[in-house]
Amino acid sequence: MVKLDNITTGGGDFGETSLGDGQRINKSDIIFTAIGDADEINCQIGLLITVLGEAHASVTDLYYIQHDLFDLGAGLCMPISSKKGDKALRICEAHIKRIQELKIKYSKDLEMLNSFILPGGSMQAAQAHIARAQIRRFERHIVAASLQYDINPMILIYVNRLSDFFFQFARYLNNKGSSDILWQPAYSIKSNNA
Repeated sequence: MVKLDNITTGGGDFGETSLGDGQRINKSDIIFTAIGDADEINCQIGLLITVLGEAHASVTDLYYIQHDLFDLGAGLCMPISSKKGDKALRICEAHIKRIQELKIKYSKDLEMLNSFILPGGSMQAAQAHIARAQIRRFERHIVAASLQYDINPMILIYVNRLSDFFFQFARYLNNKGSSDILWQPAYSIKSNNA
């Protein structure tokens, strides 16, 4: 268990901070961009839980994902090649299996999709779409970080599946897709000419 006695250490006051193995790196480094993405997504999921309300049937599943994101961030913070790396938390097959099962769970009975959809519909679905879009950005940053760091390949698989989950979950929150707003190509041009 992590023990946090002192939140302010002063160690990062001049723009550097440490990876889990003690290596000092500039805070602008791509690895910290990716770790920050995980934190932002976790915050967005926390907001979604608040919007849904604690009594909502899906809240437990969302808490699992929040915990996974902390595991994932810990794995990013500790390079595989590090001497301490064998003791680090790692995203594994079990994480991927569970997120895939959740995607299937919330995909049941969704209306057939014949078009791209606009983010929105209900407040809850819109919040899920924000998380989905940020997860795709997170994925791009992980790919960029993997060019410089030895990153657990399971992380990319998990994050890709996570974005798929939030797309399906947003549709689930839009009355199983019946409240989705379909994209209409050239909509603004056609509307102005009507």
